Amino acid sequence: EHPAEILPQEVDALRQMMLDLVQQPEHFQHWFGEFISQSRHELDLAPPEPPYQAGEIYELLQQGEALQRLGGLRVLRVG
Repeated sequence: EHPAEILPQEVDALRQMMLDLVQQPEHFQHWFGEFISQSRHELDLAPPEPPYQAGEIYELLQQGEALQRLGGLRVLRVG
């Protein structure tokens, strides 16, 4: 036996737990929200800036500025 080996019965048990989870929408949504929003990469941290106002964003976009997604950032709302 290998210490990192995952036995077939363990995989089957995990699969069954996941199937049970999918059948309960409130539990699935909670799990999915946590899973999908976990960063897979380190964010490029920058000092905080004052929040933009909607009008400022509109003006910048009108001037040709572009929105850029931060690397590693995931945002999703389910529901």
